[in-house]
Amino acid sequence: MEKKSSQLLKEIYNKLDNFLLSKIKKGKFPLKNYYGEIFFAGAIKNNKIKKEILSYYKKRDKSDIDFHWEFNNYLLQQLGVSEEEYNYLYFNRPFYKKVTNWMFMRSLVYLRSKKTLKILQGHLIILLAIFLNQRKGILYDNRIYKRKEYSVQYHAFATLMLGEIFLETKNKFYKKRFESAIIQLKKMSKTIKNFSVGRGKRQIFGYASAIYALTLGEKFLLINSEKEILILLKELKKYQRKDGFIPLCLTKEELKFEDEDYKKLGANIRGWESYNRFYDYEAFLYYYLRKTLKIF
Repeated sequence: MEKKSSQLLKEIYNKLDNFLLSKIKKGKFPLKNYYGEIFFAGAIKNNKIKKEILSYYKKRDKSDIDFHWEFNNYLLQQLGVSEEEYNYLYFNRPFYKKVTNWMFMRSLVYLRSKKTLKILQGHLIILLAIFLNQRKGILYDNRIYKRKEYSVQYHAFATLMLGEIFLETKNKFYKKRFESAIIQLKKMSKTIKNFSVGRGKRQIFGYASAIYALTLGEKFLLINSEKEILILLKELKKYQRKDGFIPLCLTKEELKFEDEDYKKLGANIRGWESYNRFYDYEAFLYYYLRKTLKIF
């Protein structure tokens, strides 16, 4: 990554860091979320805040059928906490009821468990997701038994996950599939308009995923994507306020929001899906920007 992109990335990250640090209190963000605190814990250096977040997570009500076990378990495992204490190999629904990126995320948890049966299960899920949901490099959004949906944002997210799967396994077949996904993502990222296509359009997780995935492609596949990464970073910077806040969906309307607006409107915001939660997406962006910085 060249100096221009690297510097812009640091500026965005540092401001977002200040914003999120100002919002976290006793391990909790001020708005309801599924995994925001755990993702934040995955990137911060402050051990006191990490401990507070982990303590709060234990007390959380996780009975909601929509609770994001894959996201939380993916991070809990990386935080190095005890499996017995945090039960991060538990998932409340069958993998085939999940979309592509969720299946990949669950598989990563299994692969990193070092348990033979779980590792085999992880590979099985990955292969099913690839064979049924990838066509000509594009990773389609949706469950494996439903009609394939084209979404640039979810292709980016699934590409990120496939990249981590390749790095975890060093499997040549996964590398080939990751490479074909990166080539497609690089094409998609040549114009910011493409990030207004499909489910999750203009939502920050798509930009975060693409930036990190393309960076992995540069580092491990030697596919230069400097121009594309800069395009994505500039779009994020364009919507970042002085206090570090970035809207979940990059619109001028949401750029003016505060916590009270989110409380009042819930998920009834232009560009949002019913499952969207503000601090989930802020922390997701924060975490993957941090991982991108670590690569360089």
